[in-house]
This record gives sequence, structure tokens and C-alpha cells, in this order.
Amino acid sequence: MSEKGLKMFLRYVFGCALAAIAFCGNAQAAIMEVTYSGNIYNSFSNDVGGTFGAAGASLEGKAISVAFRYDTSLAPITSGPQNNQISGAAVSVGITINGITKLYNTFYTSLVQNYNDGQKHTNVQAEANFDNSGIHYLTMSSTDNVTGAFPLSLTTAYNFTGPLGNGFFRLENGTQALFTPTHVTSVQIAAAVPEPSTWALMILGFAGVGFVAARKRKNQGVGLAA
Repeated sequence: MSEKGLKMFLRYVFGCALAAIAFCGNAQAAIMEVTYSGNIYNSFSNDVGGTFGAAGASLEGKAISVAFRYDTSLAPITSGPQNNQISGAAVSVGITINGITKLYNTFYTSLVQNYNDGQKHTNVQAEANFDNSGIHYLTMSSTDNVTGAFPLSLTTAYNFTGPLGNGFFRLENGTQALFTPTHVTSVQIAAAVPEPSTWALMILGFAGVGFVAARKRKNQGVGLAA
């Protein structure tokens, strides 16, 4: 590629990267993901709508994983002596049951909460409403009486695995109605990566390296010709 062509390409790349950064807003915001893993134990938990397999099939004993992603730039975290919570910050929820994953990313309201009373009564709960009807929603929660205690922070990464007690998962989206008690075996909060702003900075970095390399090759060529 000629130097002129390379400069035009770089202008295009820089423009895209700057647009991505602008779109991201607060590039330093923490985008976190709380993931619950376990299995469904209630014999009355049936897949009525067929969202995760055959309609009406039993989900008893099936593995379940719920990944709830939230962006702390969208709302403030409210801190109390026994809980931290953030409302209106959900950006996506991925639900996997029976090896089938469904992704949801449009919400009317949402809540993520860590609770710990200091006496081993502790849980992590995430919920969201799809609209303002009050009947289309999802909830995932661990339960009280968990062995050990979760930290209150919603932005500090941690991972608890083991006998975490019983929890519950609820999903009502118009075609599916599930209320499934679950044995929660793992709860993890981690930074969701990469953030869009990170991709933008990577684009700028790679473009800069490419430009320097191209200029170096050109200068070497001029030196040899001389």
C-alpha cells in the first residue's frame, strides 16, 4: 500500500475508533457479570413453553447457568450496612438450561443486590423486568443460610464454589413461565471483557504500529535505492 493510501486508511480507522470511544461514554465504567451455576431440583419444574427443549418436558436435574451483566456507569451503587445494590444497570442476561442458551438484552427495570447480615445469612440476587406489566420478568438468586458469606461489593471480583444452598430461578416472558428451585453450586462476579472502549484503543494501537512499520519499510527502501 502506498503512503497516501495508508494515510487514508488510518484516517478511516481513527475515525471508527474515536466513534467507538464516544459511543462508550464513560470508558472507565465497570461492566460486571454475576454468574450463577447449579442444577434444577424441583420435580414440578417443567418447560411449559419449550424454550429450553421440548414443550412440557421436565427440567428436573438439568444444569442451569445464568449470566447477568450490568454496567455501573448507568446507575449509582447504593451501599448499606448489610447490602449493596444497583438498579437500572442491566445490559444483558444469558440463560442456559439443558444446554440451550437464550440471550435477553432489553429491560424496563433491573436490580442486582448483594446481601450479608454478618451471621451467614447472605445471598446474591439479580432480577429484571422486560416491560412495565409486572408479569414479564426474570429473577435469579442464591439463598440464605449459605456456608460462608459473600462480600457486599458489586465491583470486586470473587468466586464461591461449593455447597451454596438452594436458590430459585424465575422466568416469565409471555411464552415461558418457569419457577424452578435450584441447587446453586457456584456464584461468581467478574469484570466483563472486553469493553467496547478497550476494542477502540486496541484498534488505535494496531493502526499506529502498522503505520510505523510501513514508514520504516519505505525509509529502508529509499536508503537502498540511494
